[in-house]
Amino acid sequence: MMRLFRSQTRIAAAVLLVAAALVPVVSSDVYWYNVIATGLVFGVLAMSLDLQWGYSGIINLAPAMSFGLGAYSWGIVGDRIEGIGGTYVALLAAAAVPALLGAVVAFVSFKAGTREIYFALITLALTLVLEQVALAATGLTGGSNGLLGIAWPEIGIPGAFEIVFDTPESYYYLVVVLTAIAFVVCTALVSGRFGSILAAIRESEHRAETLGYSTLRYRVAISTIAAALAGVAGMAYAPLTGIVDPSVFGVALSVQVFVWVAVGGAGTLLGPLVAALLITAGQSSLTGSSATAYLLVIGVVFILIVLFLPGGLASVGERLRRLRRGRLTALTPAPPAAPTPQEAQGEGQP
Repeated sequence: MMRLFRSQTRIAAAVLLVAAALVPVVSSDVYWYNVIATGLVFGVLAMSLDLQWGYSGIINLAPAMSFGLGAYSWGIVGDRIEGIGGTYVALLAAAAVPALLGAVVAFVSFKAGTREIYFALITLALTLVLEQVALAATGLTGGSNGLLGIAWPEIGIPGAFEIVFDTPESYYYLVVVLTAIAFVVCTALVSGRFGSILAAIRESEHRAETLGYSTLRYRVAISTIAAALAGVAGMAYAPLTGIVDPSVFGVALSVQVFVWVAVGGAGTLLGPLVAALLITAGQSSLTGSSATAYLLVIGVVFILIVLFLPGGLASVGERLRRLRRGRLTALTPAPPAAPTPQEAQGEGQP
């Protein structure tokens, strides 16, 4: 059953990404290119939190911390190094800087035996500190004005060929490809032995240690990977908005990421991706009529999901299958009960 569920999830993800890739074919609205691309980038950010929370049981209250570091890394490096070399260096920095911080925080916290709730508070405090640093370091980050004129990425071989993603349509396709790669990598990561060990640690850390697994090593590893993935998402977000300001470290964004994962279904990858895409698109639609309507709608949806569908949208299919099996069982007549020894003996007498 689990193998069937995984194959259906991969098919659904493939259909979603192919549909996203066909959007420019059926529409030339640049506004929706930006909206859907932003939703996909946020979906990658949601998957990074899902790796920690859904698959590993690690509560990181500030996924925006790594997201913001990736965005600023891209903006700062891209402003100083131009061309294809700048893109490659910025990509490396966007993944490495948050990964290094994530690894250090996880190692120090879990090595000291920090409880999950305190680890969560540490991440929250760090993102607040980084937000203040971004505001204060005007010469490097632009202060409250942020970094303007974010460079477009370029790929290729210097001196041979190069592709510049400097139009909304071309950058949209780059985001779709990046999302597909992120989903494939994350799926491969959690589907193998590594994912099974993470699940074991999530269910019982003591039992996993008894079996000989180093829970510290695996927790640090998944925290590092999740931070790098969030950093890449931040890097992809910067050219979409054309500006990187301290709000990328904001608590509001971290709360939104938790909503996406909870609504989509923690521990599914596809669920958070779809939820981030749908909620971002819905937010863009509702803000045109009311600046606060989307907050009300998202709040109500989140409460209903938590109360009546704790597994998120990804669990709807399984619930429907269970309901159908229950109805079939109720409609199937029960087999006749076997006679008791006394009844059998009585039937044998004349």
